[in-house]
Amino acid sequence: MRIIGKIVLLPFAAVLALAVAVLGFLRWLANAALYIICLLFLVAAFSLLVVDGDHGGCIQMLVMAFLISPFGLPLLADFALDSLSGVCGSLWGYIRM
Repeated sequence: MRIIGKIVLLPFAAVLALAVAVLGFLRWLANAALYIICLLFLVAAFSLLVVDGDHGGCIQMLVMAFLISPFGLPLLADFALDSLSGVCGSLWGYIRM
């Protein structure tokens, strides 16, 4: 009975491993793009503060830069991908056992 469960779970584990690899690559690309956008937001916030003297707009830009920085939304994506990778590893561990 246990071997049947392993045979049934094998395709799911393979698809999940492939999905984790593809999502990891996409996360790397997105982190690189968001880092560049974060720098642009920081430059825009600094120029808005210096040129216009608008503190409210500057704070809004800084909040947006924080959300797309590696400490904001990408951190949540890292957590989700790490959790998915852990599930994949547990599934492969059950199949190999």
